[in-house]
Amino acid sequence: MKLQKVDAGGHSLNLLIGGQRTEAKPDVILEGGFGTGIASWSTVQREIAKFTQVVAYDRAGLGQSETGPKPRDAKHVATELHAALQKAGIKPPYILVGHSLGGPFVRVFASMYPTETAGLVLIDPAQEAFHVWTKANPPPGFKEEEAKLAKAPQGLRDEYAAIDAIYE
Repeated sequence: MKLQKVDAGGHSLNLLIGGQRTEAKPDVILEGGFGTGIASWSTVQREIAKFTQVVAYDRAGLGQSETGPKPRDAKHVATELHAALQKAGIKPPYILVGHSLGGPFVRVFASMYPTETAGLVLIDPAQEAFHVWTKANPPPGFKEEEAKLAKAPQGLRDEYAAIDAIYE
């Protein structure tokens, strides 16, 4: 595995690249859930690296990546990921894997770069309808959890602040 800092349009993203690229198999790009990045994929990335090149990364403001411009909506995230992949020499086609909040990010990436996307794998993806329902029916303890975010790292607060824009 090789750790690489890559410019994504004025700020750097932290990429962890494993495995070997082959012409016969698309590279796999791992997109974590809310507030997560490289560390959340360690076991999965190690297994995928046995048969193709695989990239996990920290979105702007998370892990070792620098903060990026706001709002942290899905179009910004997809554009930054695309720029970082290009700068790192990770060539399409890509299989995009999105977990939880990573689901909307990879769906938007695929819609913005359809000729570079070979497929999507969605793992328990966040969904717009559920977000709307949850806003109208907050679960018990939600306000307390929301208050804890005020003390969370900046990147996590930025993602939470953009949650409505992400789903748009």
